[in-house]
Amino acid sequence: MEIHHIVLKSEGGQDTEENGIPLCFDCHAEVRAYDPKHAKGRKFTPSELKKHKEQWFAICSRAPWESTLAVRSVSPIAIVKIDDSIFDDLRCEDPTPARRLVYSIMQQNMAVRKEFVSRVIDGLKSGDDDKRWNLGMVVEELVLWEPQLVPAEVLECMSTDKSFSVRSSAAMCYYYLAELEPTAVPLDVLARLAAYGEDWYVCTPATGALLRLARARPVVLHILAKDLDHQDAGPRQIAASAIQRLMHRDWDLIPDDLVQRMLQSPDTYVKEVGKACQKTRERAGKEPEKDYSPY
Repeated sequence: MEIHHIVLKSEGGQDTEENGIPLCFDCHAEVRAYDPKHAKGRKFTPSELKKHKEQWFAICSRAPWESTLAVRSVSPIAIVKIDDSIFDDLRCEDPTPARRLVYSIMQQNMAVRKEFVSRVIDGLKSGDDDKRWNLGMVVEELVLWEPQLVPAEVLECMSTDKSFSVRSSAAMCYYYLAELEPTAVPLDVLARLAAYGEDWYVCTPATGALLRLARARPVVLHILAKDLDHQDAGPRQIAASAIQRLMHRDWDLIPDDLVQRMLQSPDTYVKEVGKACQKTRERAGKEPEKDYSPY
């Protein structure tokens, strides 16, 4: 790991914890693209880097890959009336207030629930990135409790939000829905969220959702494998990595022609995954497990 200055020292940035973001070597190379002093990778603004840092720390603290569909054990809050003040305690870095709020709302009658959801939807149209991120966490909780309360068009709108945090919440919702209501997940939207070049916090849970759907919706295999022949190495290897994850859980879904396609690839990594799939299929002797962590 390396520490990158969010605001460069040459531009007045300080050697402080607040101005630092921990990055691996490869990500460090990506954050300052098109800068003649650091011309490699993609460019991120200081505000975007701060949000990445906040979300990374939040993910480390809450381990979303360990989320279950069980009711969370949290203390409720008093619901006096449904207005905008009900969202005042939400915090980007901590999902607990969102969890407590939704838990409390779900103890109310359906009319209150629908009024609450209506305010959440209105808030998602706000121009404030932090507000939409907070409400994205609320939507994640709502989907775990009662998916029917969240209109499909709301998730699709979140999936195109300019903020990666909101798109990440949409991807997590689809990950949950892949278990709860597999037919309710729009594969074209999920494929876009899982595409190479999308933010890591978005494409990773989206890929997990695709893997969850692979047995119920076989067309997913074509989505996962579509970049195996891409002209660039990055997309090829991301696709092969997804197939490798599928191999560990649902090896029986991988057809012979796909294995042969990987074995004939000029990409060394893709070819190695093909060999691993071939060996797994040959020696597999029991029914594979059927679930995936999004990360």
